[in-house]
Amino acid sequence: MISRLFRNVILLCALALGSVMALILATPHTPDFNTNGIKVKEAALKQAPSPKVVFLSGSSGAFGVDSPRIQQALSKPVVNMGLNAPLGVEFMMNEVAGSIKPGDLIVLAPEYHLFYPEIMDEWHPATKYYPWIVFDSQPASVQYFPAQKLAQAVSVSPSQLMRLTQERLQNKFFPQKKANPKEYTFDANGDFLGHLDLPGAVSYTEVETYTLFERGYREPDAHIVSAINQFADFAAQKGAQVVMVYPPLMDVYFDANADGIARLDRSLRGQLRLPILSSPQDFRLPLNYFYDTVYHLNAKGREARADKLIAILK
Repeated sequence: MISRLFRNVILLCALALGSVMALILATPHTPDFNTNGIKVKEAALKQAPSPKVVFLSGSSGAFGVDSPRIQQALSKPVVNMGLNAPLGVEFMMNEVAGSIKPGDLIVLAPEYHLFYPEIMDEWHPATKYYPWIVFDSQPASVQYFPAQKLAQAVSVSPSQLMRLTQERLQNKFFPQKKANPKEYTFDANGDFLGHLDLPGAVSYTEVETYTLFERGYREPDAHIVSAINQFADFAAQKGAQVVMVYPPLMDVYFDANADGIARLDRSLRGQLRLPILSSPQDFRLPLNYFYDTVYHLNAKGREARADKLIAILK
């Protein structure tokens, strides 16, 4: 009797999960930063001829790469795959692996938080929902998540899943505000453009609310380091190269974490089997170069970073 009850519970959960997935698929999504970004970037990657330059990162890349300018300087097509850090480094690498061709240069610029999944989860609590967000806009791309991330998404409680679905339907049929194209505007290279003519809104108060190494320094996650090395080896077998540069980071936040960042840099240089072409300090930039977080550059910061990237990659 217990086994029958257990089977019935599992069946009910499976039916509920299947119903939610069908409902998400059947309801056209309202364009937003994530859903539109994935489609634009994967289309750009598919269309770009090789040899090409591909930038991999979270939203620091979406906000902070001037692809057309870099493309002109390097005389190679540039694709900006940067979208959102909660997707995770493994998703980012898996997403581009099938498009790597001989001569390609993959520029990995992960946010510091991405080397620490536990800190990433605390910093961005919605991380566990991201497979559902991807499933909503580009179902086939769910395959790029590692098994652990998918298991985490499936383990979301039924009440949380139903709330997510309710919000999804409410935003579609009873939106609280009119969709603003600026919030999901990407160019053909994958660069986010919606913030470039807007004033920055970040403040010192916001910066002081979270510190990367507030509980002391810790070594980068071994699984993440191993995954990056495997990706670099895979690209080399394809005749391509993976290199790393550090992400842009606001000066006051950088300085608050300077000792930990220096130790992380030493650790990565000893463990990663790929060239690290910049120092962390190369992309320590002033507060007035940032838009709304410690990683998101405004138009002025974006151009300053382009100068540095061109000098490093030429």
